[in-house]
Formats: sequence, structure tokens, C-alpha cells
Amino acid sequence: MQFLSRNRFLSSLLLLALSLALVRCDGHPKAVSPQSEKDISPPRSLSPKPAPQPLVVVNGVALFPQDLPPAPQDPSSALKTLIEEELVAQEARRAEGFDTKPGENRRDLSRRFLETVYSADTLCRSITRGEIRSFYQATYRKDWPASLYYGRLLEIRCADPADNPLDATVLRCLGDNAKIVSLFERIRERWESDPTWVEPDWFATYPKLVSTDFGFLDWEGIPQHKQTRDPLFDPATRELIKSLPLNVASHPIKSTLGFHMVMVTEYRPAVTPDTPEFKEKARSLICEKRIDRVRNDYLERLLDAAELQEGSASLDGIRERRRSPVQIR
Repeated sequence: MQFLSRNRFLSSLLLLALSLALVRCDGHPKAVSPQSEKDISPPRSLSPKPAPQPLVVVNGVALFPQDLPPAPQDPSSALKTLIEEELVAQEARRAEGFDTKPGENRRDLSRRFLETVYSADTLCRSITRGEIRSFYQATYRKDWPASLYYGRLLEIRCADPADNPLDATVLRCLGDNAKIVSLFERIRERWESDPTWVEPDWFATYPKLVSTDFGFLDWEGIPQHKQTRDPLFDPATRELIKSLPLNVASHPIKSTLGFHMVMVTEYRPAVTPDTPEFKEKARSLICEKRIDRVRNDYLERLLDAAELQEGSASLDGIRERRRSPVQIR
């Protein structure tokens, strides 16, 4: 009886196994594990990147952060310059007769247009003498109307200009050192080639001998005693020095003050409004200021007429800063 029950139990298990096998083979899908579901899931869709936002739109043209110079010290000023460059570049592309170059960037195009339309040739032909005189007065320096004499001096000085030339001490000094004249004459040519050259034994023989630089200013037409309170030379010696050629040693000079040998190494003539060097420099600086003023006015007009749309950058203060110096060079 137990054996029979046992057989029935095994038969039931066999039938259950056959039933499960038939279910799996009848076309129904097989169950999958959670890991398998993860492996066969469709890929996730990537969201598109947002379009870059412009800093500002100038007359319909968008300007972006990459158009600015890297790490500008003054971002507001850099933005203003960028807007000005774009405005000028737009004008250049519309201008009749102006040749635009393929691939030319905004900055180079705007600079070339300004240099062509507002150049020294077009703006500085009519600088008047009155403008030059006004510039002279505005930049005047006290030493300008004076001629400058500078050079080397080898001398024995027995007196100062304020001393009495007939004083016994002065006369004795002149007499004791009279032989220096022959020494000066003998060494003149060599001293001319090397005005710093001296021999040590000269100072032993002539204790008052001095080798030094000298310089003085001379206002033409004004008496010497009114030019300086402490002149280096008496009037006659001063006039002789003024007549010397550059880099030529004088012959020994005996004056009321002592004995001198002089060489002028530098001469600068008095500066007046009619001095050629001054007129040339004045014209250049007046022209430069005129070009800056005209170009700046032109940029102000462009900025006033421009249609500006604010983007990621603030335009606060752009129009208020129109009168800052022109940035495009």
C-alpha cells in the first residue's frame, strides 16, 4: 500500500514537470531577469544645447563674448570699443569707392576705414600760424626763448663776476698764473680730442686749475646782468664762447676773472614759434589732436543713430561715455 502511494506521488511530479515544459515551448515569451531588461532598454535622448546669447545686437548684427579681447581690464570700455568697431565696419561696407578686403576682420576694417577717411592728408592741410603760436603759448617753457651752450672748461679762476677786478688779490692771482697760457696753447689740440684729459702735475703747479663742465642760457637782446645773478664769464668771454664752432677748443682766453680754455660740445638754439623744429613738432601734435577730435565726433554720431538691443551685457552708461577718447587706432 505504501509502495502504491509512493508511485502515485512520483507520477504527479512527472506530470507537473511535463506541463511546465509544454507552457515554455508553446510560443509564449520567456520571463527575463531585471538585469536583462536594463540591458535592452532604448537609449536616452540627448537634449540640444541652448544657442549662445549675444552680448548686444548692433543694427541687427549680433556681437558675442568671443568678439571681445580676452580678459579686458575694463569690460564696459571694451564693449563700447567693440560696438564702435562694428558701427565703423558697417559704414565701411556701405561706403562707395572704399575697397573692402575678403576675410578682413572687424577691427582691421574699421581702423583702415578711419585712417583713410579721416587722415592727416585730409584734416591737417590747413594748420595756420595762429594755431602754432597758440600751441607755443599753451606749452611755453621759460627756457625756450633762450639759446643753450654746454661744453668743457679748463680754467684758473681768480675772481667772481661780483669781485673788483682791480683788487690786489685778483691781480696777484693773474700774475702768478700767467704761464698757464702757454700750457693751454701747448695742450690745446690734444685736449680738443679728449677734453677730460689732465696731467696730475698740473694741479701741483697750478693749485687753482679746474677741469669741469659748464653751461649757460642766453636770451638774445637781454643784457647779461639781467639774465642771471651768477654768470660764469664776463660779457666779453661770453660773447667769444657764443661764437665758437662746436667741438673746437678755443685758444687760451684771458679775462678779468682768470684764464680759460673752452670747448662748446652742445648748442641748442632758442625755441620760438618760428623755429623750424618747433613748427614741425607743433604741426604733428596739433594734427594728432585734430584727428582724434574729428574721429571721436564721428563715432558719437554713429552711436547716436545706432539701434542697440541689449543681450547678456548691460548697455547702461554706454551712451553716457561717448565723450571718452577714441579707442580705435
